[in-house]
Amino acid sequence: MKMYRPNIIGRLKSKKGKPDMSRFGHFLRRPLVGACAGFLAAVSATPAQAASVDLISTITVPASLQTLTPFNITLSYSNAQPGSEATDAVISTPLPANLFNVSVVGVTASHGATCPDVSDFTHVPAGVTANGAPAVQAVIPKLPTSGKCEVVLGATVLKPGSYTFGTTIDAAAGDSETLPNTNPSSTNLSIPARGIQIGIKKEVVSGATPAGTGPGGIPRFEANGWDIVYRLTYTNDSDVDLPIGVTQDQWRDQEQINSSTRPRGATSTDISCTPSDAGSVCPGIIQGNNNFPLGSGTPLVFQTTNALLKAHSNMVIEYKRTYIPPVCGELVLTNVASWRPEPSLNPFNPEYIEGKDGESRVQLVFQKPQPCTGIKVEWNAEKTLDRITKKDGTLVPPTDGKNIIREDGDAAHFTITLTGDNQHKVPLRLDDLYRNSSSGSNHPTFFPALVAGTGSLPSVRYSVFVDGCEATGAACPGGVWAGPYPKKIKENIPANSNYGGLSGVQFMLAPKAVVKLKLRVVYHITHPDPASGLKLCRANLDSMVNTMSASVIQDDALANGEIYTGVIKRDDMSAPLELLSDNTPRCTNLTAAKKVNNTSVASNQELEFTLTYSNSTATDAKINTHSLNAEVNPILNARVTDTLGKNFIPSAVSCAKLEGEAVAPTVSLANIMGADNTFAAEIPSMHSGGKVQCVIKGKVTVPGTYENTTEISLPQGSNLTETTLGDNFGKQNYGIIGPQLVLQKTANPTQVAVGDPATFTVVLQNVSTEAALNTRFTDPATTGLDNMAWSCVAAAGATCPAANGNGAIDHTLPSIPAGGQLTYTVTGTLAAASVTNTARVHPPAGGGCRLEGETTMNPGPCEATATVTSPTPPTPKVAVTKTAHPAAGTSVAIGGAITYTLTAQVAIAPTANELVLTDTPSAHLTIDPASFTAPAGGSCELGAGANAGKLICKLPAGAAIGNHTFSYEAKVAAGATGSIANHLVPTGGDNPTCAAPTDCAVNHTVLAPAPQPKVTVAKTANPANGSNVAHGNVVTYTVAVTVTNLATTAPVTLTDTLSTGLSLQGAPTVPAGGSCNAAGQVLTCQLAAGAAIGVHTFSYQAKVETTATGQVSNTVAVTGPNTDAQTCAAGCTTTHPVTVTPPPPPPPPPP
Repeated sequence: MKMYRPNIIGRLKSKKGKPDMSRFGHFLRRPLVGACAGFLAAVSATPAQAASVDLISTITVPASLQTLTPFNITLSYSNAQPGSEATDAVISTPLPANLFNVSVVGVTASHGATCPDVSDFTHVPAGVTANGAPAVQAVIPKLPTSGKCEVVLGATVLKPGSYTFGTTIDAAAGDSETLPNTNPSSTNLSIPARGIQIGIKKEVVSGATPAGTGPGGIPRFEANGWDIVYRLTYTNDSDVDLPIGVTQDQWRDQEQINSSTRPRGATSTDISCTPSDAGSVCPGIIQGNNNFPLGSGTPLVFQTTNALLKAHSNMVIEYKRTYIPPVCGELVLTNVASWRPEPSLNPFNPEYIEGKDGESRVQLVFQKPQPCTGIKVEWNAEKTLDRITKKDGTLVPPTDGKNIIREDGDAAHFTITLTGDNQHKVPLRLDDLYRNSSSGSNHPTFFPALVAGTGSLPSVRYSVFVDGCEATGAACPGGVWAGPYPKKIKENIPANSNYGGLSGVQFMLAPKAVVKLKLRVVYHITHPDPASGLKLCRANLDSMVNTMSASVIQDDALANGEIYTGVIKRDDMSAPLELLSDNTPRCTNLTAAKKVNNTSVASNQELEFTLTYSNSTATDAKINTHSLNAEVNPILNARVTDTLGKNFIPSAVSCAKLEGEAVAPTVSLANIMGADNTFAAEIPSMHSGGKVQCVIKGKVTVPGTYENTTEISLPQGSNLTETTLGDNFGKQNYGIIGPQLVLQKTANPTQVAVGDPATFTVVLQNVSTEAALNTRFTDPATTGLDNMAWSCVAAAGATCPAANGNGAIDHTLPSIPAGGQLTYTVTGTLAAASVTNTARVHPPAGGGCRLEGETTMNPGPCEATATVTSPTPPTPKVAVTKTAHPAAGTSVAIGGAITYTLTAQVAIAPTANELVLTDTPSAHLTIDPASFTAPAGGSCELGAGANAGKLICKLPAGAAIGNHTFSYEAKVAAGATGSIANHLVPTGGDNPTCAAPTDCAVNHTVLAPAPQPKVTVAKTANPANGSNVAHGNVVTYTVAVTVTNLATTAPVTLTDTLSTGLSLQGAPTVPAGGSCNAAGQVLTCQLAAGAAIGVHTFSYQAKVETTATGQVSNTVAVTGPNTDAQTCAAGCTTTHPVTVTPPPPPPPPPP
């Protein structure tokens, strides 16, 4: 299957208003057509030559920007030729005029590119950029396929207007470029003036007393003398720094004489400048010149070359002004401080937070010296426009009452008539000026301002001639007014010059004299070369006013204590003149810019184009006070087009106002028409500064490299023309990628022992909607992987080249259908500690690839890797802890038991060596072997020999990760005092340690024994123990129970068992709390619990019966709780021998 893709054919031809490609930034406004070469050049089994490259540049700037705001320009350079590598490609970025603070912010390399360092760039401007300056340049050492260098430039725009930003990349001499039309790229941006809040305040610090307000509410002061201290405060209340030296703003301090008298001189001293922000830089300040005879003075002159006023800060300037008093008359002057942006740059729209229109004034009235003697004069001066003539001298009649200059060589003829006073000579100053009716606010401005190739000659200019002088009763003025006539006194003055006539001519007007001065102003008009595509145009339509001003010179009179009164000054502005107002188109500037959401997308993936159209006409063309201005602001029905190409399938289009005053067109897919899918619409209305943004969405079905351009043009028949031709076009380069392959490689498992099998899995999938033809897939032999073999499984319509094989893989896959998938399994024997296996895919012509998990396709090749390592046996970590119950630090009693728990914590890996735990108890702890417990495989035993009295517990090698617990019980033996302790010592080849220094020792405090009751029993008999008794005798037994230490805690039981031959007699005698019960030969007595310390006596009697023989005895047994420690103090058994009295002899027989 043969693949075709777009390409450029032929050359661009110059058209009127559409410069050829040799002018940077102007491009074709249609997608590329044709076959081969470029971003997606054909790839065959044989790699493309390295010298054949497809270099692409793109440039991005902020969508919206204002002057004085730092911003970044992002430049991107790439090589779209598969299998190639560009060497030493040159990148070049010409910068438009009026940028400052330009720098190379950073450079980023990706996908194998070697990019220049920041320091490698040349021609980075140090000051404000100018037209024609060398471009910022650098060399990219290496730019492989899909490699990218991204360069970020920083800059700040100084002047509002329309800007074209562009860049280009050119192949080195050794390389050949397959698609040169995508080497350059550009974008346009309409940048309005930033609104800046600034303030200027003039104050009187000392030397004068407030005295209300003067004309216009100006603060008024009465001077106390002739030394006045002034303070000027310049404030920047915006959030950007203001580089006053760069913007060339005008900081002025001036004086205006408001009285007929004037000071004879003045000096400025003690000048200081104090900024509120240490980062601000004060201007140089020197004393200015005085021009008091002309009614003004300049106390200070600011040299602002390096001046800087930081954001949200101010600068306070103070100085002392010493005036030389006038000879006579009251002196009134106004001191004026001002801050105005330089008109030639107009860097921002000032919003004055103090002062009025950038000025702050104070008025001073000085003490009156002697009054002046008045000289009253009445005289007159007027100026008339006599006629307009062509270059050949023929008359140009007025049109609808308007005097209009239309052609080169047209001349305006004027007469100035001066009539003297009837009595006095009058010294006069005569000024003859040519300016607009707004007194300088908007001069008649034309574009181009200068004639091409001359450097300084204005396109519209004039020369002034004195054609003659007629005088009655006086001589004509001398100097420039003197003959011979005609006399040229001014030449090639720009039409927008505010003071281009005669100034400061002084002469004496005699009494009753009449002087007529004849002047001629000749206009010269040079139109641009038609080949340039430009037309001469006018930026505003204010009428010219030929102003004459005559005023009395007072200096000589004042020096003599006199002053002229009456008519002091005559102004005449009654000779209006229009310049090129009905035959010259108005200047406008429309701008187009275009962006795409992704410069490299897959076929059938949605693209989004953002088209931005701006009315960038200069703000001085916004004045809408003249009927001829109505067609300029707003611009009506500007036409916009964008040829999207035959392969573009639109899905949506919309337009909306973005900024300023504008009406967006209502659009739908019906606005995209024709075989080339051309978007066309008309913007109903767009004021200066207005922006409209249109968004077009759709897909491109055919892979290739495209350049796409949108255009905005003026409505036909509008009598408007463009001042900048190139920025009507907005161009964007982008690439469409065809078949899209996703590559994934994994290893499972990732760790195997050296000598064991290793397995890698590679998945190659076509995720696009078209087949990938002749795709090359490789998996080369890998060092450290022995016996490499592979197998292949296909799915979703794909076909494996073979089911399996041995060694490296290098397959050309005829076709991977849409959605098709190949799974390769690569196996081998691990022969090294670490092995990385690499798979590569080379997409076909027009195709792209990415790795699994990535989102961006690139022309390839794509490379996926996976690594298998041989594990290094980890070192186990063994930590031991010991706990007790009762807890360590608590108290135990003698005889109490303590349970100890020994825990071995195994981490990281199972133990490699046996763990031995040796626990040494205190002398008065007795270990109970019957209480031993141990984990699986573990054991505990009492030591012998040197370890006698110690506990030895063992955990064998191979113990698993986790906790292994031993426990045993020990009792506190009698005699223990103070504290008892035992200490655990772990030993073994795994370097076991105690988890913390205190974790292997346990201490307890031994409680002292509490006092206990003691019961002692003593038994006596009467007759005494051992004495002989006879039948019939009665023995009295006494049992004494002695209680010491404490009262008894339980009953004490006394059991006395009488031997045969004894019988109890009567009731026993018992102590308090005592009781006795007899049962046969057993007498049981009991002393109740709580018996007090002392002797508690029981007594009872027994009779020796006749049956008694040998001896009689009885024994007392004492029982009770152990705590009362019952004992018999004296014998508890008594014995009495029995004396038997022989019976009396029988009585003698009776006789």
